Amino acid sequence: MLRYIERGFKDVLGGLGKRFVRRTEKKMNTLFLSIIILEYTRVLVEYLFDGNLEAALEDFYDTGRITGKGITDDHLDTARYILSKSLEDTPRMAKIFWYIAMGEDVPNRNIRFVPKGKEGNEYDMLTWTFDKCIFCAMSTEEKDIMINKETMGNQTWGGQCAGIFESIMQAVQDYMGNNYEIKVKETKCIMRGDPNNEYEMFFIPREIE
Repeated sequence: MLRYIERGFKDVLGGLGKRFVRRTEKKMNTLFLSIIILEYTRVLVEYLFDGNLEAALEDFYDTGRITGKGITDDHLDTARYILSKSLEDTPRMAKIFWYIAMGEDVPNRNIRFVPKGKEGNEYDMLTWTFDKCIFCAMSTEEKDIMINKETMGNQTWGGQCAGIFESIMQAVQDYMGNNYEIKVKETKCIMRGDPNNEYEMFFIPREIE
């Protein structure tokens, strides 16, 4: 019973706090974010990877893992009242972090926690989908670099930000004392022809690696 009371209190606190933080922190415009991603990828493709988009996206993913940790570590103490050790609370935390960064609420149907084995999944996981991918907004009209499933190889367009998501949740889990290795993969990508984009975040117990 106490567990559910605590969860309800954190839901209320998080709902109020995310709007306060959103008003006081610097805003991130989704269109501007899409332009940044496109231009940074273009630089990688043209100047560092000799036209190889797949290699550029992989490098972007590695950069995101470093960047995301630095961003998150600075705010964990402030956010400690809404954080939770329970993986069942990760959808709530993810929605709060997303709102603070982007100023948009994520519909409940688009983000969910799936316990190990419930859908044949080997590990506990968090999944989320977007009908309109904010990372693709400016990329559909791109002419200088060809973006499609052939040029991306084994990568996806939104997968370049998977490293950021991965490192953010890794920092949260480490802060809360949970012994998980976080892995994130974009499993559906609009730029590869899928109707929407979808991410899966896996919580892999470190002791069985």
